[in-house]
Amino acid sequence: GSVFENKAEDIRCILPKFRALGASPFDATRDVSRREQDYFILTPTQVACLIITSHPLEKSVELLEALVVKHPVNLLRIFDYLEPTPAHQSFRPVVGHLTRLQREAVSKEPLKTRRALR
Repeated sequence: GSVFENKAEDIRCILPKFRALGASPFDATRDVSRREQDYFILTPTQVACLIITSHPLEKSVELLEALVVKHPVNLLRIFDYLEPTPAHQSFRPVVGHLTRLQREAVSKEPLKTRRALR
């Protein structure tokens, strides 16, 4: 990974290490040490995974609803990598709801005319 550091402010922006194409998006921040004042630079899918692992179900659903209507997330990839932990398994039924919400969001402006990064 890479780290952008502002020594004067004692802040770091951390780009997690690239993982193999088949790697779990949940692993992006697992082995990275971060201080309270540091920031991760993540993809929307990695942010969604961080939300799922960092918050209780109700709060994570609320945060993810706000995320998927602004930034499309690869929800099916997340579904494929859910682990057999209680937190991840309780999230399984929510994926359908978020997929529908995201589908509605990308079918209208401002997401409708945006193109994917290449």
